[in-house]
Order: sequence, then C-alpha cells, then structure tokens
Amino acid sequence: EDAIFLINSGKAIKTAPLVDQFMKDCENSAFKDSILNKYIPVNNSCIQSLIDADIEKFTHDVKALSEFQVNYFIKMIPPSLLDEWKEGLNTGDFILKLCGSGGGGFILGFTRQYSKVRERFINKGMEIIPVYQYEGS
Repeated sequence: EDAIFLINSGKAIKTAPLVDQFMKDCENSAFKDSILNKYIPVNNSCIQSLIDADIEKFTHDVKALSEFQVNYFIKMIPPSLLDEWKEGLNTGDFILKLCGSGGGGFILGFTRQYSKVRERFINKGMEIIPVYQYEGS
C-alpha cells in the first residue's frame, strides 16, 4: 500500500520569517555548505529516483531528506508534528517532509503501509489526505 499523503497540522506559520531565517542561516558557511553539499544533492536524488520509479532508492533518499530537515529546519516543522516526524524516522512506517517553506501547516508524507499510517494519524485526531495510492499486485 504505497502512498503519498498530506497531514494538516491545523496551524499555519507565517512563511516570510521562515524564509528570512533560512537566508540568515545561509550566511553561516557550515550551514551553507550543508545545503550545497548534502541537501541539494539528496533532493536531486529524490527527484531522479522518483522519475526512475526506483521506490527503494526513493524511500532511502526521502528518508535522508527528512532527517536533514528535522536536523536543520526544525523551526519550520509544526510543533504538533515534530514527535510524529521523529517516530516515522525511527519506525520506518512513514517519512515526513516539508511542503514548500513549511509555513502552510501541511506536511507531505510517504509510506508503504498506508492503512496502518492512516489509522495512526486519524486516531491522533489529525487530518490525513491521500494524494497518491498504489496497492500493487
């Protein structure tokens, strides 16, 4: 049950301050190097593995992207989803990543166990919106 889904955190954050903070962070050479040498390459690899329909590589790459975001962009992650974000990384049941700047309150999710993950978020009172589902054969 492969799926891509959105989770509505219910709390939008103003985008401009997040972008301003990112630009300020980029003035730090170590942060900027991490963006250029880790984040952009893993982001590009996610795109390529998705184009290539290489689900295993995509899952690996999007997990690396998610880990980078939780480590470097934590202020952009809605606080109500931070524990869930980390739980997904720990269990491997799902992977979350920011949508756009992270300010809209929606988080993009990926899973190979949609029914289980859907139930988890619904039981926590969170709105989950399927974007793509594939049950395969």
